[in-house]
Amino acid sequence: MHVQSMAHSLSPGSAPAPDIINTLEESELSRLEQKLCDQAPLSQKARWLNDYLDLGLELACRAGERRLTRLQTSWVQRLYQTLRASALSHDAPLGWRSLCADYLYQPYFALVHLYRINPACSQQLRYLTHEFTLICQRCRQAGKENGRGPH
Repeated sequence: MHVQSMAHSLSPGSAPAPDIINTLEESELSRLEQKLCDQAPLSQKARWLNDYLDLGLELACRAGERRLTRLQTSWVQRLYQTLRASALSHDAPLGWRSLCADYLYQPYFALVHLYRINPACSQQLRYLTHEFTLICQRCRQAGKENGRGPH
């Protein structure tokens, strides 16, 4: 059944039910997250990574528009944690780790923004900033050791 027709059949009105869309999009995000762990050419994984970040940040924006700050933060944290784990994984090829480290700034800056607007998150902001700095240093060091040079 087509997504929109399924949504129309479950809710009155002309727009698809937001919960159904979010569930489908969350499933797609999970599917992309799993694909990022698959063995595939770096060029293919880079496309999946772009799609993953686009969808995850879109979900976070929508949560923010609905004033669901915890959900918004959760989406961005998920992106950050996934990229952080890949960037630091010793099992992953250097090219993939470097790509994840290069893209990590996107969820990092989104989290910095979310933590700055919430005074209760000042400790998380300090921890995140410290961690991000260490990750950048480690990735630069790994690049130098493998002849890649700094990012």
